[in-house]
Amino acid sequence: MTEEAVKMLMQLNKEGFDTAVKRYELLRAISYVQPVGRRQLALYTGRTEREVRAECEALRASGLLRVESAGMIVSRSGYRLLEELEETVHSLTSAQQPEQELVQKYGIMRADIVSGDSDAHSLVRRDIGLCAAMQMRQYMKEYNTFALTGHEIVGLMADGGYPPDCGRGAVLYPARTAQMNKEDTGANSNCARLGRKSGAEYKLLHLGSNPSLNELERRYHEPDVTHIVAAVENADVLVSGITPLEKSQLFASMSVRAQDLLMQSSPCCELLGSFIREDGRQINNPPLYSLSVDEIARFRVFLLLASGARETAGIRAMIRRFSNVHLVTDEKTAKALLEYE
Repeated sequence: MTEEAVKMLMQLNKEGFDTAVKRYELLRAISYVQPVGRRQLALYTGRTEREVRAECEALRASGLLRVESAGMIVSRSGYRLLEELEETVHSLTSAQQPEQELVQKYGIMRADIVSGDSDAHSLVRRDIGLCAAMQMRQYMKEYNTFALTGHEIVGLMADGGYPPDCGRGAVLYPARTAQMNKEDTGANSNCARLGRKSGAEYKLLHLGSNPSLNELERRYHEPDVTHIVAAVENADVLVSGITPLEKSQLFASMSVRAQDLLMQSSPCCELLGSFIREDGRQINNPPLYSLSVDEIARFRVFLLLASGARETAGIRAMIRRFSNVHLVTDEKTAKALLEYE
């Protein structure tokens, strides 16, 4: 059935469609946190326990859900339904008008908005990852090389649904910053997870465990490292999140005096190991052999995955400065971005 035909059916029975979407979203939420009990699921989704009980019983009766001693689990047919309907449900429920308004207001390449508020419900961040996975499947048909940061939300994209070998011919490179923190080392993990799921080739950049500055300098002059650094700089697509200042491990590691000096320049976020002002300009020099924020303009696509009140200023800085941004965010963040003068 085509998407247009589904929209026509919605006109005949809007209430029935809304119920189907609610059950789809509940089944998807269970797949995130299973095995799970009704009470925990109600807390996770923000629904009443009575509503969760009724809808889960309907899902169980349809064979989409199994109830075991440890909690509720999505059945094999339930997984098949989630995979088959993923793109259709997103297309029918996404906020298309705000997406177009964001593109027009900021002059960016594209915006995708998932329903909900990621600050209120953590599953919305997972939905952003799933939406980004859909976009990645398409980009893997169009482009050959991808640079991935270590952000947690990029990992959620890597864990999304990918048909076997959909990434054949693509190469994934870790965009590391040599900061040796979780967001730096996570780039390797994100590349490996996405590569295994999609069939894409992936490279890893190992810098050792707690190396000294001299050891890092030496490693970055070795051929295997210089090859990956050059590949990241010349990739077609950069996939990244944003780190708000209060969550920045780099900022937390600085002395109080250094933090005070930095705050005089009014940073709004950290990206690629550099601190960024609200105009999108880089404050400090980029870390050792890391990408400069200025170089983002060279990528054919900057797939930016970010949401929430703490990340809004950073998102706005990026979409004000770079026209190659494909933003994936949530409804509440999109509304806040559109309300900026």
